[in-house]
Amino acid sequence: MDKTVVGFIGVGQMGSAIAQRLLSAGYSVIAADPDTAALARLRAQGAGVAASPREVADKASICFGCLPSADVCRVVTLGENGLMHGRAIRVYVECSTIGPRAMREMADALRQHGIELADAPISGGVASAHAGTLSTAVATAADVLTAIRPLLGTYAHKIVDAGHEPGLAQVYKLVNQGLTFASVVLSAEAIAAGVKLGADPSRLLEFLNASTGRNWATSTKFPDTVLRGHIGQGDLSIILKDMQLYLQMCRDAGCPAFVGAAADIVWQTTAALGGTSADLASVVTLYEQCTGVPIRDGAVRE
Repeated sequence: MDKTVVGFIGVGQMGSAIAQRLLSAGYSVIAADPDTAALARLRAQGAGVAASPREVADKASICFGCLPSADVCRVVTLGENGLMHGRAIRVYVECSTIGPRAMREMADALRQHGIELADAPISGGVASAHAGTLSTAVATAADVLTAIRPLLGTYAHKIVDAGHEPGLAQVYKLVNQGLTFASVVLSAEAIAAGVKLGADPSRLLEFLNASTGRNWATSTKFPDTVLRGHIGQGDLSIILKDMQLYLQMCRDAGCPAFVGAAADIVWQTTAALGGTSADLASVVTLYEQCTGVPIRDGAVRE
C-alpha cells in the first residue's frame, strides 16, 4: 500500500485537525468535503482537493473518513460517487461514531469491492486532535492495523486493538460515551445540589478531585470552563446522537440502561431549552435554572 498519498473525507473541525497532522508528518493528503471553505483552508495547508469521495479513492490506497452520521457514511462509502468505486483504494479507516450495526454493514459491503474497513473511532476534543493526543480503538484485520498504525500514530497517542471484526471498536467508543455523558450529568446535578445548600463550587470541586467522586467532568471540564463562567460553542446534537447509539447498543446486548436512559432525558431537555449550539458544559445551565443558584462564576441568579 502506498503510504505517501492519503485520502480524507470530511474536514470539519476534527477531520481537518487530523488531516493537518497527517500533512505535518509528511504524508500527501487529498480531501473531499461539501464545505468548500473548509477544503480551501486545508488546501492552504498543502492538501490536494477532490470533487467527490470517488475521486479521492481513485488516487489514494488508504482513505480516512471523519463524518457526522451513519447516513452520511453510507453515502460517502457506498453511494453513486462513493469510495467503493475508487480504483486505488484498498483500506478505508472510519473515524466516525456510527454504532456497531452500521459499521458491520459498511464493512460487509466494502469487502465485496476488495476494500478492507478499519473501524477506528476517536476520543478527545479538537485541541487533542491538533496536539496529536487523541485515543482510538481499532477493529480490523491484523495486517491492516499493522499497515495503518503509523498513520494513526500521527494523531493518536493511544491505539487500542479492539479485535479483528469492524463494529467492535464502536462498542469501545460507545461505552466511553455512555460513561462520559452520564458522569457529566450526575456531576452537574450533585454539584448544583451542593451549591444550593451553601457549598462553594471551587472548594467543592477541590474536595471531589481529592476524593472518590473524581471524574473527567470534575477534574477537567468544570474547572476549565464552568468555574470560569464559560460555556463553549459546540454541537449537542453529537451527544444526542451518541446517546441514542449507546442506548441501542445496550438494547442489542440485552443490558438494561437505567442510568443511560435517565442521562439521555437530561441531554434532550438541555438541548430543547438552550439549543444545540453549545458544548456539554451547557447542562450546568439547566441545573442553575432548576435551583435558581448560579454555579458558574459570574452567572446571573435567575
